[in-house]
Amino acid sequence: MPGAKTKIVVVEPDPKSLRELESGLSTYYHVILVPQFDRALSVLKSERDVRAAVVATAKGVDVLGLFDVVRRDCPRILRVLLTEFEDLSQLVEGLHSGAVQRVVSKPLQHAELLGTVPITPQPGGNFEHAA
Repeated sequence: MPGAKTKIVVVEPDPKSLRELESGLSTYYHVILVPQFDRALSVLKSERDVRAAVVATAKGVDVLGLFDVVRRDCPRILRVLLTEFEDLSQLVEGLHSGAVQRVVSKPLQHAELLGTVPITPQPGGNFEHAA
């Protein structure tokens, strides 16, 4: 459908960060905000045509476990970890296991995500970066 935006799910428990992400990304993406980690998987499974899950790290939350389930149940969804690099062991483990496909740092520079998740849907489900 012409003019359709790529749909992404952003999981971020911090309300301020969530508002900033929505403000910066909604120009380029159809953004679905999920402020609770325990709702993320149900949203990812119920929403059609989601192309990426951008999930922020948080203390006490098993983001890699979430990504493992997403990889198994929703393999076409790109898994992007949004992190402040406080726990490099989790980051390295996620990349080595394949649970994490891309990493972007906090605070998020919108151009960094634009270079990670293509914004222009193409026929056949392929994507390309906007010029």
